[in-house]
Amino acid sequence: MSEQSQRIFHANSDFEFSSIACECEVDVTHPSKGVTKYTFRLYPKSDMIYYAYIGGRALVSKSKDGAVDGRAVLPDLLAIKDGDAKAVETFITLHGFFLPLAPNEDNAIDAELLFGLINRLKATVALMSALGEPKADYKQILALTLYLLLSPTVTIQLPNFESPFLTCDHDIGRVWNGVYPINENILRSEDVGYNVDEGYRIADSVRPPETWLPTNEYSDAVGYEHLDLSGVKANATYLFKNAVTAQPQCRLAIDFLYHFCKEVGDLKEWNHKGDLVFANTPPTAAQFRSAFDEQLQSALLTLSKNTLKTEIEYNLNGVVPSYDTETMTPSWRVEYLLAGLYFSVFYMRPKIELYRTCANPNCRLPFLVKTTSSKQKYCQPACANAMAQRNHRRKLKAMQAENEPDPTF
Repeated sequence: MSEQSQRIFHANSDFEFSSIACECEVDVTHPSKGVTKYTFRLYPKSDMIYYAYIGGRALVSKSKDGAVDGRAVLPDLLAIKDGDAKAVETFITLHGFFLPLAPNEDNAIDAELLFGLINRLKATVALMSALGEPKADYKQILALTLYLLLSPTVTIQLPNFESPFLTCDHDIGRVWNGVYPINENILRSEDVGYNVDEGYRIADSVRPPETWLPTNEYSDAVGYEHLDLSGVKANATYLFKNAVTAQPQCRLAIDFLYHFCKEVGDLKEWNHKGDLVFANTPPTAAQFRSAFDEQLQSALLTLSKNTLKTEIEYNLNGVVPSYDTETMTPSWRVEYLLAGLYFSVFYMRPKIELYRTCANPNCRLPFLVKTTSSKQKYCQPACANAMAQRNHRRKLKAMQAENEPDPTF
């Protein structure tokens, strides 16, 4: 990827960088009845697109002479709706492609893979913002953390790549998805408390120092005669007992999921938007507050912060520091636009600024806001005014309905 690497320079902004412009076309095919497949075809141009990261304004576009035109890159990406191929095409036309492209090759990429790449960045920004909110939304933080930890790795191969580009692959993801086989009959020393007739005394990082796992509870979760790990609770219980050699952060995730599914509620699925779905009837707000105690809160915050750290640092592998001898200033070499985007996330200050989604249902665009502005719900005054007018009309309509005579009299 080094032949098309770009250079980032310090200036009046925190950093600047350039991206190669790109034309984009969307091919639509129907491989079978009722199935639509989108493929992006990418053609790099000779033009360059210039950007600067400015604290408080995030990553914005600028002209070659340095004038900032105010086009924010990350909000444009965050605003792309799921499955909206046209929006992705528009983003690439405006900002270039995320990875380096071969100039005279068929640079084609399946839309599903590209959306997977985009969604990981969305989830990373959303998790950083959620952790920076004055009041923690633990369900959202958990959903985003699990999405980053357990989603399958996205693999992208383009003609000029010596090896495929891979998204971050966390240890717990490999263990959870069975890439690392676990020996269920692993020998345990007496001090660990292995007793197949009664239960297992398990070293526990969430509720230290240890937790007693009865044999019948284990069998109820994973199956008696045939092992069934299709559910989250089953997999978490199985790994809680057997993955005794997992790395500390991997073990923390296992211990947390075991206790959460047992004490709060069994999980079914989660996504990059921060939605959390329970396998059965979800706990009420009061039940959640009662069960999700300080130990579980602390474990989740530790897990989510370490997940965020791993995700960002992995994607900074394409950013290499150097020193510019002509300008006598620090600089960085960035191999692709995606690395530049993650570099801008790296510069975010979650205790000072974060991204929120505009509360206007006709807008829903992400916007950067100071954490001290805890009540700011709209991206601009126009959206706030529109919602105020809508609420006013709703109140008037309700009042009119109350004052209308009852037709039954």
